[in-house]
Amino acid sequence: MLSSPPFQDLSLAGTVLGLTPIPATGLVSLGVSARSVGASIAIARVRIARYLVRANKDYFVPRSLHVCIANKKVIPEITKQPAKAPILAIFEGVDPGNTPPV
Repeated sequence: MLSSPPFQDLSLAGTVLGLTPIPATGLVSLGVSARSVGASIAIARVRIARYLVRANKDYFVPRSLHVCIANKKVIPEITKQPAKAPILAIFEGVDPGNTPPV
């Protein structure tokens, strides 16, 4: 999960600190490791958001499309489908055995 080298180093330092026999360093180690993982997650979210903004601007918006990350709870709202509609459904009139190769 840790993709940023500075945060990998920080996590490693926290782990090494936790190996010392002084009891208080265990808590410091836990805090350092938790912060480095949290910072890595935040950086990953920012990178994904920036990538989607750029992909939408350069590729999808000129084609009248929009890409976003959504969970299953908001998909019916985005697609304007009933809340109880299945996420994936077979299209009527299409035989699944006769679909063209992808």
